[in-house]
Amino acid sequence: MRTLFNGLTSAAARTATIVALWLMAVVSATAQDKIITQEGDVLQGYRVEVSGESVFYSTEDSEDSPIKKIAKAQVMVIRKADGSIIKLFEEEQPAKAQEATPAQAQAQPASQPTMSAAAIEANNNRIEQFNAMPQYTFEEGKKTRKADAGCFIFGAKQGSVLVNDDIELIFTPGYMQQLAKNDAPKFISEYGYYNCNPGLLIKVQNKSNRTIYLDLGNSFFVNIAGKATPFYVPSSTTTTTGSSSGVGVNLGAVAGAVGIGGVVGALASGINVGGGTTSGTSNTVYAQRVVAVPPMSSVDLGPVYFFGKTKGFVCPNVDITNYGKSYLYRPRVYIEEDKLEAGQFVEYTETNSPLHWATIVSYSFAENCTDPRGVSSFFYLKTLVGHSLMWGKGIFNVKYNGGVGYFVELKNAKNGGGGIFLP
Repeated sequence: MRTLFNGLTSAAARTATIVALWLMAVVSATAQDKIITQEGDVLQGYRVEVSGESVFYSTEDSEDSPIKKIAKAQVMVIRKADGSIIKLFEEEQPAKAQEATPAQAQAQPASQPTMSAAAIEANNNRIEQFNAMPQYTFEEGKKTRKADAGCFIFGAKQGSVLVNDDIELIFTPGYMQQLAKNDAPKFISEYGYYNCNPGLLIKVQNKSNRTIYLDLGNSFFVNIAGKATPFYVPSSTTTTTGSSSGVGVNLGAVAGAVGIGGVVGALASGINVGGGTTSGTSNTVYAQRVVAVPPMSSVDLGPVYFFGKTKGFVCPNVDITNYGKSYLYRPRVYIEEDKLEAGQFVEYTETNSPLHWATIVSYSFAENCTDPRGVSSFFYLKTLVGHSLMWGKGIFNVKYNGGVGYFVELKNAKNGGGGIFLP
């Protein structure tokens, strides 16, 4: 089999060989998928997914089985257990104009759509609203105290797009809650103090009279460390006689808005549109990469952990620690030693701000995501307010009114050095 392709250079010969391989796969058909390599090897696996650079598959038909991968360039064709075919090779064809396929479309860079005068005005008003100081009550306290926490209030940078003619982004700050080891984290859209792990929910509102298709594989949350994480994680959940189990493989964060694979459901099209398979009392549901948003409706992205959820330093001057022996991990920000008083307001500019984050949302009016459009929004720490919960000094009952902010524990940088800049 390894020498099967030797001497086959024409498209016709290669196609004939592929057909032969398909027939062989049919003869030995089982519930497995077949991965046929460029060398002629036939690999058998389960839950095959194709990314931009690799093909992922499991060797056993169980949710916790190991996941293997092979370079996409080494694969010629995939035959799914349901009989569908995925061709990963290019036949020799005369050069001519062809309609873009979904797989080609996802490699196209998303362009920032031209905005009308009305949309530009709406976006400017939305940025102004986002950057307005939140409502709060100020408590003087009885004595001057050093801040043991800070209220971090973020602003939108000029040039950000929160609203255009097609969509509007609505940000809801809150915190993530996990009360027991086996509990799934929950997003609580309420005011929380610094013993909570901040979370962020992003609502995408379709303003148009057409269906919009969000490409979650090309939509990202970029945290304060500059790490971009897609809103789509290839995963499946299987429910059997009332019990459920799930498995997911994160293709990894990326450094910029580039194509991320992860195709489940309509694999032949190169874009995930979701799907499920039912066998007896079992039902498997796959995560969706492309999400349809009907006219004048919305969908939520996230929630995401704003600072992160892995114990240790997220970036210089910000780390994550657990709250006592609970599962409530929380961030801590290191500041210049003994420089911030409770009740003190510190203002930053886009230039000197020590903390930045961003969101990138990719969408299209075509279900196969051709002609992708992108909306990028960039944010910075605008105001830091010193706070002391123990001594009742600082700002309380904060309402952000469309903006984003969090209470975070403050730690003094040791030895009089380091810590975020306090102008």
